[in-house]
Amino acid sequence: MSQPLDLYHRTNVDAARAIVATGQFLTRENTREAFVSTHVDGQATGYGEAVVHVRVDAADAQLDDEFPDGEQHYRIPLDRAEVVEAFTLSPEGQRVPLAGTVTVTRAASFPAAPQARDVTVSQARPTQPAAGPRGPELGR
Repeated sequence: MSQPLDLYHRTNVDAARAIVATGQFLTRENTREAFVSTHVDGQATGYGEAVVHVRVDAADAQLDDEFPDGEQHYRIPLDRAEVVEAFTLSPEGQRVPLAGTVTVTRAASFPAAPQARDVTVSQARPTQPAAGPRGPELGR
């Protein structure tokens, strides 16, 4: 097993809440992979205002694109990714957790066996869902 990677998937607020609540991603192509970035606020910002933080084994991440500032985009298999949290960024760049309390059940094989866990996030300021340029999901 290789190192874990912490990566970031951009989407709209409603889709991010659904991903955290269910541990399931939906893509336009209906594939078993998602696109993620090494940067929270880099090139992927055009895909939505919400960020879903995921963790995946580096061996499972396939490099898709690289940028001069060092940002990298990967394709990751959804059944190997652990959903960690979801948030938006304030104008100052601070993470603002999505409001609500949810239970996440994730059948990821990395980094641990399937388990249920409670994720409690603070009541953040309400945000309006904003569709990215490709609709409510990443859709690449």
